[in-house]
Amino acid sequence: SSCNGTLFGRHCMVKCSIGYHGHPMALKCDAAEDTMMVGAGFVQTSTDPITAHSVPQCDGNECLYKIPDFKGGNNNCAGKGTGETCIVWPMKGYTMAERDNHSCTCLSSGRFTGDVPRISPALCADLSFPDSVGTDCHNKTMNTSCWSFCRIGYEWAAKQYKCLLDGSGIAALVPTDGSIDCVSSGRRLLENSGSNC
Repeated sequence: SSCNGTLFGRHCMVKCSIGYHGHPMALKCDAAEDTMMVGAGFVQTSTDPITAHSVPQCDGNECLYKIPDFKGGNNNCAGKGTGETCIVWPMKGYTMAERDNHSCTCLSSGRFTGDVPRISPALCADLSFPDSVGTDCHNKTMNTSCWSFCRIGYEWAAKQYKCLLDGSGIAALVPTDGSIDCVSSGRRLLENSGSNC
């Protein structure tokens, strides 16, 4: 505003601050008793006293830069204007370090500010296999694969597992073609011998 210190009879202009938009308003310093109580002594150039509804309506400019768009992250930042905040949170299958969500603020410069959240693929819990099974399925994250296989002295085809969301939305190692079920090599030989007593 250019109205601070305006003398009687002088004109000034009220406009939105940087980062906001709205229609500017031309005012005149009237300093009459009735206008002092309603509009701090100012009237519009049309000589109508200022009312609460005639004060310029300023809306925040939309932030279009540094939108927090991260792989594995959701946000509600679209359409946020100056002074408004938005939230970033991890999608299912991802985790955010230290907290479940993160806030960003839209600055008058048109960009968002805030610490960059660290969003990482969720870690699948290790599976428990019997001693007959060997595996490299340790510390696997979303959408990565691993294998289980039979140790020496046991037989079965190796099986692949993949870290995916289960029916409850939790990251879990899921077999892609059935679970492994290793059997003793000696038992299989006996079963296949076909000998009769």
